[in-house]
Amino acid sequence: MANAQLVSGVNWQDKLVSDVKQFTQTFVPQKVHLHTASSFYAPYDTVWFKAYLVDVASLFPVNGYEIVTVSLISTGKTAVITQQISAFNGLAAGQLVLPDSLLPGNYTLVAYTHWMRNFSPEFFYKKSLTVIGTATGKSAGAQKQTLAALNFFPESGNLVAGLKSKVGFKALDTQGLGLPVEGQILDEAGKTVVQFKSLQAGMGSFTFTPAAGKKYSAQITLANKQKQTFALPQVMSSGLVLTVAEYTNNSSHISLAVSPDRVKEKFYVVVQSRGFILFLEEMKAGNRMIIDKSELRDGIAQVTVFNETGKPEAERLFFVNNQRRFHIQLTPEQDIYNRREKVKVNVKVTDESGAPLQTEISLAVSDLKQTGSINLQQTIFSNLLLTSDLAGNIENPGFYFNNNLPETREALDNLLLTQGWRRFTWTQIADAGKARPTFKHEPEMVLRGTVENNNYPLAQAVIYLLDHKTGESEVVISDEEGKFSIHSDGNKATQRYAYQVWQNDSFIRNAQIKTDKETEIVWPDFFAVNTSDTLLFQKNIMRSQIEKAYGLKAEKSETTPVETKKWLITAPDKTYVLEKYEALKDFEEVLKEIVPDVRVLTATAEPETRMISKDKRDFFKHPPMYFIDGRPTWNDDLILRLNADLIKEVSIYNSSKTLRQFGSIGNQGVIAIQTKAGNFNSPELDDKYQITVPGVAMAREFYVPPIVNTQSQIPDFRPLLYWNPSLKTDASGNAEVTFPTSDAVSNFRIYAEGISGSGVIGNGSAAFRTAPAE
Repeated sequence: MANAQLVSGVNWQDKLVSDVKQFTQTFVPQKVHLHTASSFYAPYDTVWFKAYLVDVASLFPVNGYEIVTVSLISTGKTAVITQQISAFNGLAAGQLVLPDSLLPGNYTLVAYTHWMRNFSPEFFYKKSLTVIGTATGKSAGAQKQTLAALNFFPESGNLVAGLKSKVGFKALDTQGLGLPVEGQILDEAGKTVVQFKSLQAGMGSFTFTPAAGKKYSAQITLANKQKQTFALPQVMSSGLVLTVAEYTNNSSHISLAVSPDRVKEKFYVVVQSRGFILFLEEMKAGNRMIIDKSELRDGIAQVTVFNETGKPEAERLFFVNNQRRFHIQLTPEQDIYNRREKVKVNVKVTDESGAPLQTEISLAVSDLKQTGSINLQQTIFSNLLLTSDLAGNIENPGFYFNNNLPETREALDNLLLTQGWRRFTWTQIADAGKARPTFKHEPEMVLRGTVENNNYPLAQAVIYLLDHKTGESEVVISDEEGKFSIHSDGNKATQRYAYQVWQNDSFIRNAQIKTDKETEIVWPDFFAVNTSDTLLFQKNIMRSQIEKAYGLKAEKSETTPVETKKWLITAPDKTYVLEKYEALKDFEEVLKEIVPDVRVLTATAEPETRMISKDKRDFFKHPPMYFIDGRPTWNDDLILRLNADLIKEVSIYNSSKTLRQFGSIGNQGVIAIQTKAGNFNSPELDDKYQITVPGVAMAREFYVPPIVNTQSQIPDFRPLLYWNPSLKTDASGNAEVTFPTSDAVSNFRIYAEGISGSGVIGNGSAAFRTAPAE
């Protein structure tokens, strides 16, 4: 490599290796996978999911806590539902409850971490979901497919005169989905050079040798017998062609052809995968290099050809599938069951060598007539090894992992040749030494903001927080610029706090908190279209209509309610029941007439109250905190004007013993008002002294109904019979699940997947069916 160009005393090859290593260490890319049971839902359904968060390089689960955001994105690129979940050691379970108001249509389910925002949203987890409507049984995909585009992708970037080249192509319809096509490549004279035909999702490939100075076009014949012509890319007079061919002995052969004017140049081939350069070697024109894929990591690998100055000139992706995996064996006790009969499934998990594996997996049992064929859906293999590294929409990703037949491998290679075809991104690698991640890791939810008074930041301000539902209190202090942060650990749900701001031991009545807004994500064009299978829509619509007719939507419970914590354990110092006293006009009069421990100051610009401290036998210096039917406020004017006829009772907390339960925020005393209706509300009870600290959504338990009387007249057409996101096998690798069948006469699929602590992926499936009643 003596002739390699030097960069600051270092040849570019060494710098390239160093840059890739620096980039991987600096950005440490992550991937998220969600296991969901279906792609079709009714507006009130629950999307149950298990999240797997892994390191890209090793596929090891990410250690510790990390917040994962899950959103449902509409075709208008709007997040209609968003929630955060907390992953611990790479695992988390959650659910999205679809509201009744959700419009029918196609959506994209996405998942990502804050750290993943350092890369394009194209590489977030994404999956198409369809929300059905009840007005029609026609599916969105049932429209007539019309050819909209036919694009061509020379294998290594360009067509070069005199050099044999493989060309990938992809035909798209007006919805952005692949469309089957066939036709021929013509030269300028209209002579057929080669025939071509798509293999999967409108994609295919052909090989030919372009001649210098000629232009080529593709001609296809449409269903209506009309012909349509598309131009191929321009033929270059000088350049090179990189070819990657797969052989049956699990090896890939890399060959390089160059135009006559460049045969004396030196070229270098770099193969990298998951952020690691596997090798970098000089390669002369006409030479062939053999890659033993059994030594590579599963997933997408990238071959790039550099010239002797270190400039990339050709690039190609290929796939490695050594099928390194653990195995999940699912065995139902029967092949055929009756309606509402108990199903028992034995689960056996073994590692690559066949030894028992103690691990955690997620398992779903679904009705295929309502959820679709799982063979074509996304799996943990198709996502972590394939789609997470490709931009754009990948149709039926599970297809490429159904088997290891030559036709399937060819279709996968066509996918990488077209969907994976791209211009070079080595510039980003070269800048790795200077670049710093914009987005940080988030092991917990953090709310950041500024505390101000009349638009001026309050330095060293003390912010007292109280969750009036749980009694949890917290104290936060702002910095010299008035900035603060409130941390919510990975196991805390979203909380609503009442706040009070103090500075230099004085209550700042008009202080306001302004929270920082997160930078919005610019979503790419997601092609959120699932299938043209009208039967799926009809079955889901039937189930939706039945549940609505029987009122099952309101009655069924798939979640376990969380009880509200009773935190006011210490009784008030005094309670006044107003019905025991003569009629009074307003609350100000109530305080003056019957509550001796409170006085009303009328000499101020607005009336204010002060409470007596029972311990100090003197008045507090600042207004008390009010609760009115459980809602906190410091709005003296509103409270003092309150019509006394609305009030049932008034409770006073003004001793250290009773105020301790309110935390620091109750340091000036507390007055709790309970109205007769118990639900007081007013526009003046605004959010001025309220702040929401975002938290994570807690995983809920999936409801499995008991096996009931088979003569029950209430129909049961659940699309998801069973869901367990955290099924654990014992030391022998065994587990067992039981559940009842429904009323549906259908085929059911049991599907499980997971990832071990050492980054090995596993999945398994089984089937059973239900028989019609005799």
